[in-house]
Amino acid sequence: MDPFPSAPLCRAARIPSPLIWTYHPFVLETLTGLDYSKLVYHNVDDLAAIPGIGSAAFKAEEKRLLSVADAVFTQAKRSGRNAFR
Repeated sequence: MDPFPSAPLCRAARIPSPLIWTYHPFVLETLTGLDYSKLVYHNVDDLAAIPGIGSAAFKAEEKRLLSVADAVFTQAKRSGRNAFR
């Protein structure tokens, strides 16, 4: 069973094609099977720099999210530069 059943929840709420706005790169797995209209990544900080966050895994997932996002917003110049490296 999907631990984050986004698709069944959206169907139950009669939301056929939601716009997804995320602050966190690890969201992609929760979108499996969901027919969303757009995907927006709002990069608010370099979360990979937080102690306890797996930096390499975070950066890999962020790169994956950047490759599929329809739009990307950054909160600070530093965050934006880090996201697009």
